[in-house]
Amino acid sequence: MTTSVAATAQSRLSPAELFDLLADPRGCVTWHDHPTKDRPQSTDAPPGPALAGAEYWSRGLCGTIAWRARTSVTAAERSRHYATETEIIYEHPRVPRARSSERFVLEPNGVGCLVRYETEVSQDTALYGWLARIYVAVANRLLVARSLRKNFHHVLRAAEAEAARSASTRT
Repeated sequence: MTTSVAATAQSRLSPAELFDLLADPRGCVTWHDHPTKDRPQSTDAPPGPALAGAEYWSRGLCGTIAWRARTSVTAAERSRHYATETEIIYEHPRVPRARSSERFVLEPNGVGCLVRYETEVSQDTALYGWLARIYVAVANRLLVARSLRKNFHHVLRAAEAEAARSASTRT
């Protein structure tokens, strides 16, 4: 069961500024305001950018269900491209594992950059019966894809706000 989303948006940040924020897993836990029902709590990523080949674990809660996620950085070209693959393991026997891939392509565009975003999320629903699989497929089509697009735009706004906060503390 797979849900794919592609979206494009303009950011006020330069490609280099946005790349630095996207590539910093520890920073993302603090500046990206995650929904209260799905909040990361920690990551073992070292400070600074996670570059191609890096792998780190994060932990959090989805409602009351604990999860852990292993993220691998598959591409990291500063100012141009950042991509990850993540496997999420939920600590509940009836919640399927999920896998996701995310890709950000950053293109200079006047003041700021054009951001092309692609993501694909899949769930292992083999443990469900056929009716539950149909329900999950419909829910993914109607709700998850919309949430993924909305989250992309939210991440961009949060990155811009973080860059503005960082700039004001330096002056």
